[in-house]
Amino acid sequence: MNFSTLQQYCSEVSRPQRVKFRRLAPETILRHGKDNSISELAEEMGYNASDIDKILNQWHNICFFQWKNTYDVIQFWVEVDEYRNAAGINDFEELVDLAISSLKLPHSNAGIERIFRCHEHCKKQTTEQDGWTTS
Repeated sequence: MNFSTLQQYCSEVSRPQRVKFRRLAPETILRHGKDNSISELAEEMGYNASDIDKILNQWHNICFFQWKNTYDVIQFWVEVDEYRNAAGINDFEELVDLAISSLKLPHSNAGIERIFRCHEHCKKQTTEQDGWTTS
């Protein structure tokens, strides 16, 4: 197995997680004409239908506001969380809750697990090429 094959294998393991959380990036959130893909994340996080409707509404309306911190995901969501309209209400409360809940999930061991999977895959390939069997 060459390095490029290993690199591709490792990137495929982490792809679903990258795609899921890319939805929370400011460049995605602030795009006009987005799809309703945020509802999939909300469902996975256990939100009910009523809250998902609110999240979708907020998801489509957030791009109509001016935000300062559009280059850092954490700072962006802190800014959105601190936002208040003239009545003192955060118009994006459910969306912020979803984003913060998703971003604070423990992802710290994902990289290590990916390395172990790649190592196991390489070990298995090498063993098979040498004619050895694993038990």
